Amino acid sequence: MESALSLSLNCSTEEELKTYLPNLSAGGEVIYPLHDFFAGKMAVIRDKFGIKWTIGYYPNEPVN
Repeated sequence: MESALSLSLNCSTEEELKTYLPNLSAGGEVIYPLHDFFAGKMAVIRDKFGIKWTIGYYPNEPVN
C-alpha cells in the first residue's frame, strides 16, 4: 500500500545526494533513477516503509 505522505530532500552537494540515495532506497524501490535535468540532479524513490522521496541536488536553481 502506497503512503499518502511524500517527502522532498534537497541536498547541499552531489556527494550528499549520493550518500542519501542508496540509504533511503534500501529495502524499497527506485521509481525514477538519478538523472540530470535543467536545475541539477534528482531521483524519486519509495523507502521500505512505503514513503515516496524526491531527492535532489539543485546547483542551477535560481536564488530568491
